Amino acid sequence: MADESTTAIQRAGEGLRTEISTRLHTWTGDGKQSDELPEPGGPNPFAQLLGALASCMAMTARLYADRKGLALDEVRVTVSDERAEGQPLERVRAEVTLSGDLPEEVRERVFASAQRCPVHRTLAPSVAIESVLV
Repeated sequence: MADESTTAIQRAGEGLRTEISTRLHTWTGDGKQSDELPEPGGPNPFAQLLGALASCMAMTARLYADRKGLALDEVRVTVSDERAEGQPLERVRAEVTLSGDLPEEVRERVFASAQRCPVHRTLAPSVAIESVLV
């Protein structure tokens, strides 16, 4: 099994700015804005979680389309949450847009594949995910 570990480092004096890294990538996350910092350091943890879902759905749709030889030009997945500040994530909405010369029944199959991505399957038991093909 590949090394799938992720490390987060938060240093004193940097507000909530946090360096996050995997074996191959490093990015910055942040929390609430601090008046002491000149600019935000990156997306907050919930935005990163929603980004993980959106990117996983898009990649899964792309893999399906490529494997089937479909003319899928672009997959756009926009994920939003309905949680109140400080509340747990209970419901998200994923809008999936598929661009390309695809008959409706093929679009439905690609859309269904996106909903079977690993992150969707991980979140679905505890988070209601409303997926819509637009």
